[in-house]
Amino acid sequence: MGEITRIPAEPHAEFLFLGVPEIRIGGSPVPIGPAQEKRLLAAVLSEHPNPVGRSALIRAIWDPPEPEDAVENFHHIARRLRRRLENAGLRSVLPSESGGYRLGTAEATVDLQRFHALLARAARSPELGDAERAGLLEAALGLFRGEPLAGLDGQWIDGYRYLLQEERHAAEIAFNEAAIRLGDLGTAIPRLEARLRERPGDEWLAWLGMHAFYRAGRKDDAQNVYHRVRRHLDTTIATESHRALTELYELMLRGDDRLLEGSALVFPAGRSIRGAGARGSFGTGAGFGAREDPARDSDPGPEPEPEPDPTHKQSNPDPDPDPDPSPKPEPGIATGATFSQTNIGTNVHASQGGVQNFYFGGKEPS
Repeated sequence: MGEITRIPAEPHAEFLFLGVPEIRIGGSPVPIGPAQEKRLLAAVLSEHPNPVGRSALIRAIWDPPEPEDAVENFHHIARRLRRRLENAGLRSVLPSESGGYRLGTAEATVDLQRFHALLARAARSPELGDAERAGLLEAALGLFRGEPLAGLDGQWIDGYRYLLQEERHAAEIAFNEAAIRLGDLGTAIPRLEARLRERPGDEWLAWLGMHAFYRAGRKDDAQNVYHRVRRHLDTTIATESHRALTELYELMLRGDDRLLEGSALVFPAGRSIRGAGARGSFGTGAGFGAREDPARDSDPGPEPEPEPDPTHKQSNPDPDPDPDPSPKPEPGIATGATFSQTNIGTNVHASQGGVQNFYFGGKEPS
């Protein structure tokens, strides 16, 4: 009789890109490799657990114009990254499929994916109260260890980093609104002060900051927020754009009791709102959503041997001919988002595994 072949459990892997990119496998750090491998991995993780098409990954690795032998060099980069992760103990990592590439490993924590999952739970659970929603948002914000994708550059990286920063800002706004509504001013005020130092012209932050100070009995500080933001806006955009803040300021001067009601936190619809996420598209300019050459992505194909230096131009013909030249859709990667803000809610349409509507607090816009 034979013995059962025991397959060792795959070590737990953590992919942490909301800060300086890190990989930890079994609790130990693993070197990621050069910048091209980091960009490739960031693009794959941006859509985890869904696959990403090859041409989209190529545009994440190289700014346009991409090198003539980009497909060949892409396979060298992908194979090196796969070997690096397999040598660290992961199995079946970065598999190539007819629809593209995905992370592959089952036992993995991806902070990018967890961040968006927590935002989705906070946004799509109307039964949650302010305390539960604030807890989810605080957990999401706690995943950041600094600037996302720190140390990486490139057009796609810059665009995706901007998207993440704006999503983080929207979550921060929603968290602070919930904290004020709960009366936790000791939490909200320091966070709002810090964010206002980073974004001195942000009317949404100023709106919440004025409310927080006023409810804490610090009326002078509430008025100082208004004057600082007004001076900043008047000198930077040279136009009056703070009508809602001015009306709030006047109510505070009169000591209007309605300012202590929960509904007072709702930003007046249709008023000027600058800084809390630009209204419009967060495009990266790289056109990752376009299917420029769908036939090329019908099958990732084999990966060539031997492995040359990917920075060296290769004179060999393309080793990855597509067996089926018919156009097929290519899985894309996140290209940006559209922010629209109505009342205190933040509606985020993000290409993170499809369209997601993140709405936090207040009355949901119709």
